[in-house]
Amino acid sequence: MWWDTVVPWGKYGFEIDGDIGKCIKSNSGKFAVGDIILSIEKVQGNVFFGKQIFTDGHWYDVSGRLEHDALHMSGGGWKWQMKRIAVGTPL
Repeated sequence: MWWDTVVPWGKYGFEIDGDIGKCIKSNSGKFAVGDIILSIEKVQGNVFFGKQIFTDGHWYDVSGRLEHDALHMSGGGWKWQMKRIAVGTPL
């Protein structure tokens, strides 16, 4: 499942496979396409908790709540939304 940011300042995306998210579009020199940028540690219903690398290269606690084709994320003092996109969609 591929996810892309909705907010203009985000400009990154990841593919979730199991409990990891790999970068499919980078907005930082600290990580590149193919790098693991999300680690899911716990899932409760439609909510997950884990850690994500931010543009500063540090890992932060994050959570995400799935609603239809939107993933509402928060962590590191930020809140943002990701949209589900088809695998292979040009970024």
